[in-house]
Amino acid sequence: MTFLPVITLALVLDIIGVILICFGLDDLGILDTIGIAVFGLWIFWRSGGKRDLSDRKPVSTKVKSAQIKKQGSALLKRLGKVGLRVGITAIFEFIPYVGAILFGWTILVIIEFASDIKNFSLEAGE
Repeated sequence: MTFLPVITLALVLDIIGVILICFGLDDLGILDTIGIAVFGLWIFWRSGGKRDLSDRKPVSTKVKSAQIKKQGSALLKRLGKVGLRVGITAIFEFIPYVGAILFGWTILVIIEFASDIKNFSLEAGE
């Protein structure tokens, strides 16, 4: 997913929250739940690594066990990264009035893309 649709969705969620607060209404956590689901899955999907399926050879059960443990630890690391980023944002978003003023989902998307730019420049050797 590119930057424009994601940042647009984040802005829409944050602006709807501001509009509701201006009229003295509360979304009862609906916008926050949508944000957690959408952006949590998005960051999890983006944090996926390279998947090389070209060299599939039969391996022994010891090697399979080691591979499964390695894949399991990589999955837990990805879940931790997603949980930390989305969880912190969600905590602030669920606080009444703070979540409406903070624009947390927009900040989360900008930080995620900024980390991509940083990683890209580090890989390029700059």
